Amino acid sequence: MRFLRTTSVLAAALLFWIASPPPCQATDRCGHTADKLLFRVKSWSDVRKWFESYADCDDGDLAEGLDDYVTVSLAKHWKDLPKLKRELEKNPRLEPFVLRHIGSSANADDTEAALRNATHRCPRNLTRLCSSIATAARESLGEGRKHNQASPPHSP
Repeated sequence: MRFLRTTSVLAAALLFWIASPPPCQATDRCGHTADKLLFRVKSWSDVRKWFESYADCDDGDLAEGLDDYVTVSLAKHWKDLPKLKRELEKNPRLEPFVLRHIGSSANADDTEAALRNATHRCPRNLTRLCSSIATAARESLGEGRKHNQASPPHSP
């Protein structure tokens, strides 16, 4: 009887151990590796490569870092838009990812600058992309305005 009970406990422990994911693997991958590599992103090509390896890590601080990179790039490095287009052609799934990271947690001034670029400085061969960028920027700015309007005024 004691042997049967011990065997049952060991079998249950073995099943639990097999079914459990390895500890900290996702945390290490997203919290350390993806984070370190995100700080090295310096081009749209780097964004594509990061996306292809770590899209599942797009959350929290990493998502905010992506918001900043994408929005600032579209605001202050508009001349690189053709490079973005080339990367989107290499991986069409990148486009919704980039559009999702326009604005969100980025500086509203940069989002407005990206919107101005998309509406006033668009190269003729990139009008569809510019239209998508403008729509994403407007949506982000609209959400920010709604959020600010919904917040009660601060009391002294």
